[in-house]
Amino acid sequence: MIHTNAQSTLANKTAGFVTQNAAAINKLMLVVITGLFIGLRAWNLVEYSLWGGETFILDGIHQPWPQMFAYIVRDVVHPPLFYILVKVWIGVFGESLLSMKLIPFLAGIATIIPFLLLCRELNLRAGVVNLALFLIAVNGFLIHYAQEFRMYSLFALFSVFSLWLFVRYWKAEARQRSALFWLFLINLLMVYTHYYGWLVIGMEFIFTALWNRKKFWPFTASALLIFILFSPWLYYVINSAIQKGGLAPNVDWIARPTIFRLRYFYSSFTGQLPFSGNMEIGMLLFAIPVLLWGWNVLRKQASREDALIFWSLALLVTFPVLAVFAVSRLLYLSFWVDRYFIFVAVPFLLLVSIAVFRIRAKWLKWGLISLILAWGVLAGFSDLITNRMAWHSPQLGSRVHWEALTYRLAQQETSTSRGIPLYALTVMSIYQRTGDWAVMTSIPFYLDRMNDSRFDVKYSLDAPSLLPEAEDYFWVASFVLAQEDPGALPRYLARNGFTVGETIEEQYRDNWLILFPVRRE
Repeated sequence: MIHTNAQSTLANKTAGFVTQNAAAINKLMLVVITGLFIGLRAWNLVEYSLWGGETFILDGIHQPWPQMFAYIVRDVVHPPLFYILVKVWIGVFGESLLSMKLIPFLAGIATIIPFLLLCRELNLRAGVVNLALFLIAVNGFLIHYAQEFRMYSLFALFSVFSLWLFVRYWKAEARQRSALFWLFLINLLMVYTHYYGWLVIGMEFIFTALWNRKKFWPFTASALLIFILFSPWLYYVINSAIQKGGLAPNVDWIARPTIFRLRYFYSSFTGQLPFSGNMEIGMLLFAIPVLLWGWNVLRKQASREDALIFWSLALLVTFPVLAVFAVSRLLYLSFWVDRYFIFVAVPFLLLVSIAVFRIRAKWLKWGLISLILAWGVLAGFSDLITNRMAWHSPQLGSRVHWEALTYRLAQQETSTSRGIPLYALTVMSIYQRTGDWAVMTSIPFYLDRMNDSRFDVKYSLDAPSLLPEAEDYFWVASFVLAQEDPGALPRYLARNGFTVGETIEEQYRDNWLILFPVRRE
């Protein structure tokens, strides 16, 4: 009997020691992953000058307050909150590149807070939390937008806050009004950051309608109040769109989405590797645990709470994307842009992480965890060294030394005449014509800063389209993507009776941006 008690005591002490050690290891891993999360977003944060997508915001906030709001209204595409925050921030901290880049960087880092609070509210195990946070930390899509001086990192932050506060409100028995108030406040800030915040609210509305009727009417009332408070802005934007003849002038650049674009979008969350078929392999690897979890839910082998978590996350990461995809296919205008769905990224990676830990067979669970971790690391490293996001549509041109390139352009051009044409040509990337907008917004911004008004930057579809309208002397700017010959365009112009001058080049691995003067012979 004494021997049995001693064995029992030793077993309890051993179990307690193992539990304490496991908890300490998990906490240490959380600290290490957080450090990795911050470090990857700080890497090369100020390596590149601002590009057109970022300088557009800077042009707006340089204006006095009334003119700035008129500028945003005319643009139609984005609500004003990010502009307001930037204007106040720059007024306090100045307009250095670091100061501006810190805004999305800090928003990206701050996302850790609501993410951990969401995981705590869902009662997730430490292993699930660490895996999900690691996948978020190394994800190239999220790293890219945490370094871009635009509203997307802030939108992602508010969306994760919204999800945490929604779950908190969902579960609240006491202090429901307080929980709903904070959810209302964050949702109001979210829709004033990006219009697609309404998709998040819409999904929360669907969830309460389907699974929590007790909270449905209070939540609906809060959503209606948000709409009322948003309606003045909506009124001005709709009037602006009507005066311009509709939304086409602002969104006609958006290509109609295809199945390939849809696949490419989700592969941005799984990560991509530089070999043929990598998107399918990565998506299959990340989908297997989700499909297995879904199968258990359908067979009613999961608890009601588990089933709710599954359906909520699964619907959140698919329904808004597919709905906008369908609308953009059916209407004459498309509204489907990858970065607009940044709110899907964290729930997607959380869904995968929860799912893989729900697998009962240990060999399969740990095998998939190992493969997913390895894929995440390799894909994240690949994105860092290739700058994939910056050389693919629609972000083409977002990681170029535009300021230095424009300075070289101004130095090389010896003429003092005004109105020198500079044609920005398009290229095909991910089934979309792109590249021209980056040139047409970035170069004029830096020319203006140099007080150089000699160039007239124009659009041209491609070299054959350019030739009939070309003047006797002009410049050409064009991206040359991987597997293409940077000398092909100059040779084409030379064959058609033009003399090509010295080329200004920016090369990143197998991608190029070239500018050169052209004179008719």
